Amino acid sequence: MKKLVVSLSILITSLGFCSSEEAKEDHFVYGSFSVGPIPLPVPGIGVGYRSQTTHRGWDANLRLSTVILGSQLKLSLNRLYYFNPYVRNSYYIGGGASVGVFMDVYMSAGKLFVFTFSPEFRLGKEFVRKSGRKQFVQLELSLPTFHNGKGHLFLYPLLVLTYGF
Repeated sequence: MKKLVVSLSILITSLGFCSSEEAKEDHFVYGSFSVGPIPLPVPGIGVGYRSQTTHRGWDANLRLSTVILGSQLKLSLNRLYYFNPYVRNSYYIGGGASVGVFMDVYMSAGKLFVFTFSPEFRLGKEFVRKSGRKQFVQLELSLPTFHNGKGHLFLYPLLVLTYGF
């Protein structure tokens, strides 16, 4: 009886981990253009690396956004979840964090450089060109937190639209 229970447990467990679909693995380096925070048209450029294994993926990127009088350099790391990784054009969601430095020419926070930390959430769609090269469009919601130099912490939401190629 004990052997039967152990055998059935192993069979049920192994069936739970089996899949008729092959594991999809992919990775690529990309460039990106961004606009935001919406509704402000602050342009940004970036580079990144994206890796995907079946439903899960990682995205790391470095972006520079500027409006001459203020610039931000931001490094982000996000975990992604692809809803259907076996189709050529898949939707995904993600979450992670970023660190950045903001250069404020007016020194409104009392400093030239202000460091930020941001939890991030993103929703996007990845496309595959006929050439096999990937591209994506995503909306990023970040909540940058920074110290204003007077003992106060600020938390405000930013929405950015990004195109990666």
